[in-house]
Order: sequence, then structure tokens, then C-alpha cells
Amino acid sequence: GGVGGGMEPLAAAGARVTLGLGAGLGHFGAVVEGLRGLAGLAGEPLAPELSAALRALVDRGLLVFRGQGGLSPADEVALCRLFPHDPAEKHAGDSYTGGAAKQAKLPGQPEVALVGTYELADYHGFTGKSGGVYLGWGPGERAWHNDGFADTDPPPDITAMRCIETPRGGGGETLFACSVRAAALLPRDLAPDPEAVRVSYRLHAEYARRPSGIALASGRGRRTEDANATEDLVRPLVAREPVSGKRALVGTYHVRAVCEPGGAELPFDASNDFVERAWAPGLAEGNVYAHAWRPGDLVLWSNRLVTHTATPVVHYAGQTRLLHRVRLRPPRDEGLRPWRKAES
Repeated sequence: GGVGGGMEPLAAAGARVTLGLGAGLGHFGAVVEGLRGLAGLAGEPLAPELSAALRALVDRGLLVFRGQGGLSPADEVALCRLFPHDPAEKHAGDSYTGGAAKQAKLPGQPEVALVGTYELADYHGFTGKSGGVYLGWGPGERAWHNDGFADTDPPPDITAMRCIETPRGGGGETLFACSVRAAALLPRDLAPDPEAVRVSYRLHAEYARRPSGIALASGRGRRTEDANATEDLVRPLVAREPVSGKRALVGTYHVRAVCEPGGAELPFDASNDFVERAWAPGLAEGNVYAHAWRPGDLVLWSNRLVTHTATPVVHYAGQTRLLHRVRLRPPRDEGLRPWRKAES
């Protein structure tokens, strides 16, 4: 199952739609303003204009809904449940919501994780504080990833984030890049064939992240908590998005090994060299969208069509940055498929 199609009914309903995300970034994403169909979604039938917007996610990969300050946590979850998901998921007792690092959850709506730097008292029943997840980063550090590729199986198809509060002076942007564009820009001289390999990811190993933010370096580095997976996860590097059929480059910086057809593995450093070269053109500055959050923004993206990274806490240290994040486990039959079957 899934959604697909255009956005004409949405435009006709009076909402303002801008395809693309700025100069040079018309190939993915859309900004939707003036849409009222999200508030109250938990208890109302799906409005035709909202249905049209969600169908566009398959075409655009990422949707920015402005002016969604009136949503409830239940509305956010109801939005994500419009997409294929596992109804048996028990978010109250499962780590799937939080990802690689443990995130606080809303007691009455455990599908909603609280992301950022905050100190809260009785916020939807939650009291607590967070200094952020990616601490100790230098100003230019990145950690490019598709959500859950190293720590959850199957990884979430859709991620939604809504901004509640953001630093007044800026900072805390989320960077996005189109995985379809990245696949189209794969270096022609890359060997082995990127369409034939799979990549093994390990979240719990010691590592030092490379400056590119898409691969690791040998040597002693930070230890990352493994919150979900108990073994290495192996994914195709070039995948087929199942609804649109688009060819996309997917992955995360937690690379353990590149696996060739037949089972041979490249050494650790060679594997990370390979992945870094594969992603570099797609993550070049002109292909990256920096989303400067505004209160009320809701960003919805497909982890099969878009990759992303946080930006360092150092840019907004001591200030509140609070976002809600929802990521639901997809049905297991919605698993990631390689673009073409590798020869054994």
C-alpha cells in the first residue's frame, strides 16, 4: 500500500503549494501553506485536499507543512497512520520510537518522541529535560542517515517532525538531500558495481565519524548505544522505492562492510571509502536543503527517498529547541528491495 499522485486538488482548495525547496532544489520537496486539514485529524475523516498532499509525498520525497501549531500529538500520530504501518507496534514498551539514542516519549502518546534541548514540566504529562543527542560536535559536523537503517528492522518508511519551539537566533537546522538525485549522480567509475552490493551496518561498534558525515574511520571513537538491533543489518545501497518505483541511494554513516555478490566483504576502510565516494556527489552543497525550523512547521519525509542530518547543538547551546518526532514501524512486507537482484 501507499500513496501517489499529484497535488492539483490541494491547489484548488486554496492552499498555497510551492514545488521544490529553493534555488537549484526543484527536483524534490514541496512547501504547503494555508492547509487546515491536519488539525483535528485524529477524529475526522481525511479531507480531499490533505489526501492530495500526502499522495504527493511519493513524487516529492519531503513535504513542509507551515502553520501547524494547532495540532495535537494524537493528530501527528493519526497523520503517520495514514501510511502503511504495523498496528501491533507497542510504542509504550518498545524502543522503536526513539531510534539510536533513547528519546523521551509522551506518556499518553508514546508514538511521539521529544527531540531537542529542553526542560519541561507537565508537558502533555511529561516532566524532564534533555541536553540533545549529538553532543560534542564541532560546527561543521554531520551524520547523514536514513532513519533506522542501522538500528531497526524494518526501518521506518515515514518520519514526521513538528517544531514546537526553536532558538530565536537560528541554529538547529535539519539538512535534507534527495536520495533519488544521489543515485543519479553515482560516480561512473565506482567499483564494485554499486547496484550489485549490499552494505552491512553496525551501530554498536566504536568509531570515529569522517568529516563527510557519511562514513566512518578506523580508530577509537565514540561508542554508540544499540537501542534496537542485536546484530548487523544488511541493506541494498541502491534501492527501489516500492510505490513510485524510483531508484534511490539509501543508507547511514554506520558502515561496517560493503558486501559484494557471492559474499565477499571489502575491508573496513575500503568499505567506508566506497560509501563515501558513492554519496559525495548527491550531498554536495548545491544538492542540500537546510530547513530552518519555525514554530508550527511539520515536515514529513520518506526515508526511502530522502536522507538527512541534524546540525550541531553548539549553534544553539543554552536555548530551547523542542520538536515532536513520529516514526512508525512499517509492515514487514514493505521491506527495502534492491534496485536489481545481485548475481549470486
